[in-house]
Amino acid sequence: MRKRITAVLVLALLLSGCTGRGSENSYVNADRIKGENSLTLAAGYEPSAQYVHDMAGAFVETDKTVIKATGNSVVEYINKQTGLTTALCKDPLCRHTETDGCAALLTGHERYCYDTMSGKLFIARASSFFESMTTKHTVFYEIDIDNMDTSLREIYRMPKGSMAEGVSVDGGILYFSQWYLTEDNEDRMGLWRLDPKTKQAEKVMEFPLTGVTFTVADGVVYYRDTSIAALYAYDLTTGETRVVHESKERAKYYVLGESVYCQTAREIVKITSAGTQTLYTSEHEPIENQTFCMDVAADGTVYFCGYSPVEIETENGTVINSASKLFAWQDGAVRQIASLEDSHSIRTIDIIGGTVFVDARVVSGSAVASNLRYFALVPEGDTVRIEEIER
Repeated sequence: MRKRITAVLVLALLLSGCTGRGSENSYVNADRIKGENSLTLAAGYEPSAQYVHDMAGAFVETDKTVIKATGNSVVEYINKQTGLTTALCKDPLCRHTETDGCAALLTGHERYCYDTMSGKLFIARASSFFESMTTKHTVFYEIDIDNMDTSLREIYRMPKGSMAEGVSVDGGILYFSQWYLTEDNEDRMGLWRLDPKTKQAEKVMEFPLTGVTFTVADGVVYYRDTSIAALYAYDLTTGETRVVHESKERAKYYVLGESVYCQTAREIVKITSAGTQTLYTSEHEPIENQTFCMDVAADGTVYFCGYSPVEIETENGTVINSASKLFAWQDGAVRQIASLEDSHSIRTIDIIGGTVFVDARVVSGSAVASNLRYFALVPEGDTVRIEEIER
């Protein structure tokens, strides 16, 4: 597993360098790539949109690294300047082996946040996969990732029986949600503020909804209930709550600066203080269990999929896949920029340094881990080259 993740990350870093920002600290390593193309990389951080959800996409970009951040596997990063691969689990307590992987990071309950102010990578993870729910708890660590120090430094340990559900970082402060019992023995979900410097946590709000996913940006908590399609904003300074947007159907929300983007099976809209702008409307009627996703680059370009239905024959009969083609909205115009095989359904989109990373699942009769595949879509003039990332 460790070797597989290394291969994924090396290619991810190679591909992320095709940004036109220069290659002063670049290198070439075509041995890790399918094909004979030589790709370069460059350091630098360009934030894309924040997905209002517990987990964002499959990759986390920092100023000098790209990290493969989802999946139950050894987590490693690539130094953009040197190309060296390093495991994040340089912990004196870690006893992982090449064959067993890293038990410390193999829980499936990790959350990752990168703080652009401090250059720190924060990890929230379950104390142990094998503990009972009465003793299991979340431990928060920080890693000085931009200084290439991979030591895990514990900054906060939640009481036993307490688990962080979602994690976000804003202005150097961590925020996490968790369930708790009221005096009336009722389940509630609240939001806590954790200062990595003082290592102190305090409750800042109680969500009026259950099953909440959230993100924090510029002192505002954007949150939604997974059972409804509305998005709310809570101002941490004033304590005021407002409805940002209400949709009549299943929706995904993304926050970039002062703009909020809403994606449904029918359309994509942009919400600002000036009003709501429809960026894209599907030509097709929504289908059952339609897959759609998007991301917004720092320049405002919206990359999305989910609106190109094709019929796929599987061992369990005919199914419709709507997410094999990738589109881009820019300055009022929409164009198709890439197309995977009809059997590939894109699940997440991540914009890193001008390169579009996607993970896709092969549509089949049964969903197994081996069906997951990673691709990087590399701009080349007016065209896009599709590179599959080795797992």
